[in-house]
Order: sequence, then C-alpha cells, then structure tokens
Amino acid sequence: MSDIDKFYIPQRLENYPFWKRIFIQLTSLLLYCCVYLIGLSMRWEVRGASDRRGGIDDRQPLIYAFWHNRIIPATWFFRHLRIVVMTSQSADGEIIARVIQRFGYGAARGSTTRGGSKALRELADCLKQGRDVAFTIDGPRGPIYVAKPGAILLAKLSGCPVLPVCQTPLEYYEMNSWDKFRVPKPFTCGLISYAPPIYVPKNADEKLLEQLQQRLQKELDRLHAESELWRQQNQVERSVNCMKI
Repeated sequence: MSDIDKFYIPQRLENYPFWKRIFIQLTSLLLYCCVYLIGLSMRWEVRGASDRRGGIDDRQPLIYAFWHNRIIPATWFFRHLRIVVMTSQSADGEIIARVIQRFGYGAARGSTTRGGSKALRELADCLKQGRDVAFTIDGPRGPIYVAKPGAILLAKLSGCPVLPVCQTPLEYYEMNSWDKFRVPKPFTCGLISYAPPIYVPKNADEKLLEQLQQRLQKELDRLHAESELWRQQNQVERSVNCMKI
C-alpha cells in the first residue's frame, strides 16, 4: 500500500472507548446514507466550466477551494474523483472522513488549528503524485466566508493551481452553526459555478501571496453573490435548467 492509499482507508479506532467506536461507525453510515439520498435526487446547473475539474487538463493536479457550509453538495458533485480532503483529527473529523471515503475521497488528518503543517505536507505529496486536493477554505471554525491562506500556500509549495468553486442548492435547511451550514432539500436543484484557476509562482514573495489571497477572496465572494442572485431569481420562477450528474 502506498502512502497515498492510506487516505482512502478508514483509520482504526482502538484509541477510542467502545461506545465511541460504535457511535462513529453508526453515525458515519447514517450520514453517508443521508448525503447519498439527497444527492441522488438533485439536479445541477454548471457555470464557468464544461466538466467537474473546471476545464483544467486531467494531467494537471489542482486544488479545489470552496466554502465550508457547502460540504454536502460538494461531496456529492465531486464524488469518485479521488480528491484528498483535509479533515480534523477529532472524533467529529473521523466521522466526516468515513463519510467522504465512502464517496471515493481521501482524508488527510489535520486542520489549520490542529496538525495543519503535517496535513499540508501530505496534501503537497498527493499533488506531486497526481491527485487533486480540496479545502473548505473558511473552515474549520470560521469566520464565515473569510478565505484562509492554506490553499494559496499549498499552490506555492506545489506549483498547482487553486480552483475557486461555489456549490449552491436552490432550497436548503440552514443549521444553527457558525457557518450557517446548508443541507439541500431533496429533489432541489443546485448551481455549480467556477472561477478561473489561480496560479502561484514558487518564488512568490509575501506581497504577491497577499495579492493572490485577496484575488481568491474576491473570486469566492463573486461566485457566492452570483449564486445567491441565481437562487433569488429561480425561487420566483421555479424553472431552472438543471441536469442530473
């Protein structure tokens, strides 16, 4: 088994007490079933690209960047692309890791607040070996819609582009959480919108990194604003040109 293959296999739970192991296994299975059924019922409209990789050549590994509260539609739409995602080292992170692994993702343990440096190096290794990676760019604790620098730093380290993307369900339940987490309603439509990829030179200095970070923020803000306008228009018209993915 290669170093990358381990990301696609659930970790052993011997460090958790028995009741916690059962909870993690059952909860992850239940959440997987919920995401699967919601995703199976949805239809999609795609803007800014002709495929799920934003039109970027398959030979070029890339870094997806999107908002934390769009995890559910992102998990379904980009399933089985073998994308590696950074997840927390906590029990909650283990639940999320097991859910996304069932959809064909890899899980690198760490976050911007815990184990982040290790996970960033692991993501760089994944890119070097041809795998795409993804960031919930304002996670894991916010503030909401404020992009953190991990994706830009990884782009400098790896030479791979950052692809800003926004996944917006037309109708959803909003959770009472820091990110106003969105759970799509079954049988709704969703908008997937892409911005042009952002390339970071390996010799970029702090000033250029800050400029590119601001560009990433602006692109994600633009996609978010356009998707909210799309929602407002189509909630009135109730007619969207969506397709099954």
